[in-house]
Amino acid sequence: MSKGHDQAQQAFGGFEDMVDFGMKGKLQGKFLMPPFSVLDTRQGYWQQRKKQWMSLGIQSEVGRGENLLKFSEGVIFRKKRENSLLFKSLSGSTPNYYTQKNETEAKLGHKISNIEFEDNYLEVSGRIATGTSVFDPALCELMYKWFCPENGTILDPFAGGSVRGIVASMLGYDYHGIDLATEQLEANREQAQKICTDHIPVWFQGDSNKVDDILPKGKFYDLIFSCPPYHDLEKYGDDSNDLCNMSWQDFKRIYAEIIAKAVLKLNYCRFAVFVVSEVRNKEGFYKGLVPWTIETFKQAGATFYNELILVNTVGSLALRIGIQFGKFRKVGRTHQNILVFYKGNIRTMPLFFKEIDIGMPKASEWGSNSDPGLDNELSGDAGFPTESLP
Repeated sequence: MSKGHDQAQQAFGGFEDMVDFGMKGKLQGKFLMPPFSVLDTRQGYWQQRKKQWMSLGIQSEVGRGENLLKFSEGVIFRKKRENSLLFKSLSGSTPNYYTQKNETEAKLGHKISNIEFEDNYLEVSGRIATGTSVFDPALCELMYKWFCPENGTILDPFAGGSVRGIVASMLGYDYHGIDLATEQLEANREQAQKICTDHIPVWFQGDSNKVDDILPKGKFYDLIFSCPPYHDLEKYGDDSNDLCNMSWQDFKRIYAEIIAKAVLKLNYCRFAVFVVSEVRNKEGFYKGLVPWTIETFKQAGATFYNELILVNTVGSLALRIGIQFGKFRKVGRTHQNILVFYKGNIRTMPLFFKEIDIGMPKASEWGSNSDPGLDNELSGDAGFPTESLP
């Protein structure tokens, strides 16, 4: 085995080191990503694919609030942080925070407080610092290509941002999403008009527990794909019908009703995929969202078929885990659960799910927000080579 092969293997740390580098490349060349039960978003090939999708100009967090008071960028981000249950500190989530602060203080000639720095000088690159979760378009593409038949129609009962709808459109799928947030859906539609040229995604404003009143009559779907609220981890508004504002017991009941009604809209011999994670109660114990989701789908008539672990970057968790684990032995959660269910006879699956197309539309064929130069910068097979290195 050559030195170059060894160096290439070292570049891909973690779980996938256990698999031969050349074999991973062949699997990626056939299935887009190696079809293991662990999906590692930290890998270079994953980040490359995500970068290609984000070049479209997707802004999934747009629509979740307006800057009515015309605050500076730093004030906006700080206020979002103060109301966020995900992160409380900009300094812990902005990689170059103290570099910027030190440079600012050097220019001013005196020390300033963190709040003064954030309100007047902080520049935040990327939207991770908003405190609002943004869905990964590379994951979205992968789930569509793995679990939705070609030219299928997708139902998303917890639509949220624009990512899942826009990616569906660009891959030739029809998409129907439902969400309570009017402003969010207006922002989604505006983005879709700029980016999508065909199969324009459709977002319905309303309560997913009333799908029969919202969706087209007699309409059935080829994939259910969604990321439900992780109970009260994030607050999306004050609507009492929003699951994030309900007690845990009410959440479980309404959540189960929504899933049951969605499964009734799923065609036979089709998949449902939910991206979920665990959340803790006030005492620090897990509430059991993952097992409840599995049980709920089972009761609705969809069988638990696959579980995948989506490994996320550590980010600011590394700064917070010392106290969290040191005092209470509470480990830092750096993954989400992708739960895959199947409705129908497993023997018929090969009739509906064929060879996977790993290609991606060229940037020059996308809408007005795209950068045609990316055709040269990024390729659809970026990542592992499809053959072993010499």
